[in-house]
Amino acid sequence: MLQIFLTLVIYFTLVIPVGIYMYHVTTNQKTFADPVLNKVDNLIYSICKIDRRNGMNWKKYALSFVTTNAIMILIGYLILRFQGTLFFKSK
Repeated sequence: MLQIFLTLVIYFTLVIPVGIYMYHVTTNQKTFADPVLNKVDNLIYSICKIDRRNGMNWKKYALSFVTTNAIMILIGYLILRFQGTLFFKSK
């Protein structure tokens, strides 16, 4: 019962600040996390060779969508396949 109560308290404490942050992000307004997260975004964009100035057409989007889902399915399969040999297993 205590775990449910603590989970609800944490949820209700964070819902308004996270909602305000998401609003600012989706409306392209400045946020307190921009100095840190912009560096992370730029790193990811440079690794993936994404140009911010050019938008994505539907073909690039579809290819990215399918590729991302294929990678996630592969990771899920590998976790299930090797779960008996992975570290941190309970005895």
